[in-house]
Amino acid sequence: MCTGQVVYQNREATRFGLADDGTSYYVMEPMAGGVSRLLIRNLDLGLETHHDLGELQTVNEGNAYVVRYSVGHSEVVVQPFDFFSRSARSREFSFFPTDGSEPRRLTVDLRGLPRFVSSYEGYFALTRGGGLAMVRHEYRHEEGEVSVAERWSRDLTLGPISDDGNWVVGYSGTEVHVLDASTGETVFVHRWSTPVDQSLRMHDGRLVLGSGTGDAEQIARCRGKREVVTRNQEDEPDGAVTTRYIVDVTGEEACFADLRDRGLYRTVYDVYDLRTLADGRPPDHYQVEYGENPHCGSGDDPFGSLEVRDNELVFVPHDSRLQQR
Repeated sequence: MCTGQVVYQNREATRFGLADDGTSYYVMEPMAGGVSRLLIRNLDLGLETHHDLGELQTVNEGNAYVVRYSVGHSEVVVQPFDFFSRSARSREFSFFPTDGSEPRRLTVDLRGLPRFVSSYEGYFALTRGGGLAMVRHEYRHEEGEVSVAERWSRDLTLGPISDDGNWVVGYSGTEVHVLDASTGETVFVHRWSTPVDQSLRMHDGRLVLGSGTGDAEQIARCRGKREVVTRNQEDEPDGAVTTRYIVDVTGEEACFADLRDRGLYRTVYDVYDLRTLADGRPPDHYQVEYGENPHCGSGDDPFGSLEVRDNELVFVPHDSRLQQR
């Protein structure tokens, strides 16, 4: 494909998605008669496929469906927008492979929020025994019939999944576990040193864990500056009541900024490269300190920084081998 070439253009398209690995993109297009079409373009294979979605509402008509990639980017998943409806018991998910093979469908029990690596593998966050559990389901598709098996479960909150599907993260209030996706066994544990400003995400095979450290009384004082400005309650069809809050954190953020300036509070990213994870050996690790509103131009992004080299702006990735601690 030539540089600068326009590969797709449509003013009427309602949704567009690009795979994180850049191998494909999808577009939702409205067609005559009030129907919709899903276009998938596989850039590696030079393959374009079209799928008639029938009377699927477009984004301008109420967001009836959510369209996204599976974790492994091998399929485009079309899921109902009303997935969180308490009155629903199950919903059908449609999977459209990017390699042009036949679409597949799964009818999913709505007891837990699913995250699909593909139409053959998914993870659910379920309530069990008064707590949360993460569960792996595997699916078999044979002659139009689908069977499901629960492979394993752990009493942890479901976290991110690696793009290749080999690792899945589960966490509690004190620990983060990297699990072997095939067995559910823990292969690496990170123990939080503090319960403050915990965050976790995964990108390009690297697990990023953020946390803050400082004087407990000072941190509690800053936390106390949060203000609830709006509270809404809604009655659900099953009798439950949903409460939603809007919180003003302006005072809290200003307080933490003051502590940081005085050297009484710091926040760091611990970055673990799961691509180097091996039997009996932890993943490569480095640490980056960050301030308010971290981004790649601030120098405290966990993956690298923007620098000017030879009068050009370039992104320089962090090298874990040089920054291990």
